Amino acid sequence: MHINLGWYYSLSNRNPLAIEYSRRATELDPNQYLGFTNLCRAYNDTGELQLALQNCNRALQLRPGDGETHFYLGRTYGLLDQPQRSQAEYKKAVEGLETFAPQNPNYADGYYLLGNAYSVTGQYAKAIDAYNTAIEIAPLFARARFNLGLVYLRESATAGSDAQSNAMLEKAREQANSLANIDAQLAKNLREAINQ
Repeated sequence: MHINLGWYYSLSNRNPLAIEYSRRATELDPNQYLGFTNLCRAYNDTGELQLALQNCNRALQLRPGDGETHFYLGRTYGLLDQPQRSQAEYKKAVEGLETFAPQNPNYADGYYLLGNAYSVTGQYAKAIDAYNTAIEIAPLFARARFNLGLVYLRESATAGSDAQSNAMLEKAREQANSLANIDAQLAKNLREAINQ
């Protein structure tokens, strides 16, 4: 239960509670990697990067190759301005999540995380597919829609023709419109990004 609460509070940007419940989870079961992964994510969000490193590394000791943990460790190294280490961890995240997501075909978060890993490694077409799979599984998955919209927006800026650019921009707008009834703040944020 503490692991789930830590995960929930972290994803809802309530980091003090995420840290509290994730820490409790690791105290109750110090061999459960996910509590340490959740702590890593929360510490990244609070800027406590040395604690993030410690917790990600502990999680990977307990579960080597875990894609989600490698993703957060990549983020930590990015925040520490270590781009080579960051990209190496993101590549490991892709490898781990490419295994995990198909093994858990009804788990939208797995595909969402895979989309995130593809996105940070520049594999945008694969990111689009992964986010779309997450949305097929969980149509109200706001963060997946938001990130999908951002990838479409990014692709619109690099499209080879005006027609391709406009098509991608329209897909980004569709995600913003879909978000309006799910998460008004994310919809607003996506619209602002589109209008810049």
